[in-house]
Parts: sequence; structure tokens; C-alpha cells
Amino acid sequence: MIFRTLVTQRSALTAVIAVNALVFTSCGKSGRQPVYAVQGHVLYEGKPVPNAQVVLHPLADDKNQPVRPTGRAAEDGSFALTTYEAGDGAPEGEYAVTVDLRRRDPEVEGDASRSVLPARYLKSATSPLRVQIKKGKNELPPFELSAR
Repeated sequence: MIFRTLVTQRSALTAVIAVNALVFTSCGKSGRQPVYAVQGHVLYEGKPVPNAQVVLHPLADDKNQPVRPTGRAAEDGSFALTTYEAGDGAPEGEYAVTVDLRRRDPEVEGDASRSVLPARYLKSATSPLRVQIKKGKNELPPFELSAR
């Protein structure tokens, strides 16, 4: 009798673990939009902008599934975008692009930082940068930022 109770409890525990594994595994990727590889470069006054943060803001913003593909520029200004997993790309669609580069402000104590790029590139509403991501691999034209 005790053996049968232990076997039943063990079977029930195994079933609960299996169901949870399936639920949590499928929840992690459910609702994800398909993404496509996206690469590009950031230049300011013709020079690479290492460590610049690039963010895509959907023009047709879906409040239920908001995504903001992001990338950080390498020393040569190149970047690859990430939506869900490192370097996976961005969903198909039209986007406004923001670019920011923060530097520690020596005039302020603590960890305060300020952007060293013109303010128009910091907000999707004011950024002149627009891109369209299509199915397949996307090599974007360079984002050529300027002080003017």
C-alpha cells in the first residue's frame, strides 16, 4: 500500500513537472514576431560612433506587442540589432530610429551622464532617421548623423 502511494505521488509530481516545463517553454516564445537580421553603421560627421545605442521604434506601434529592437555600435560604428535574443534582428515593418551616446558629465557629481549627440536624434518624434525592415537579411545604409 505504501509503495503504491509513493508511486502515485511520484507519477503525479512527474506529470506536474512535465506540464510546467511545457507551459513555461512555450510561454517564452509565444507571441513573438518573426525577426530578420539587421546590420548597419552609425557615423557622426563622417566618423564611427563607438558605443552608440541604436533603437528602432515601430511607426505602427502595437500596444499589445511593443518591441524596440536595439543595438550597440562597435569601435567601427557597426551594429547588429536584437529584439528577443542577441543579434536576432528586428520584425518586419517601418521604424523611426533613435541614436544616443552617453558620456559621464564631469561637472556633475555621481554617475550623471549626458548625451553627446544632437538632441534631435534622441526621440523618435524628432529623429529624421527612418528605416524599413523587410523579410530576409537587412543591410541598412549608414546612419549619418550631423551637428547641423
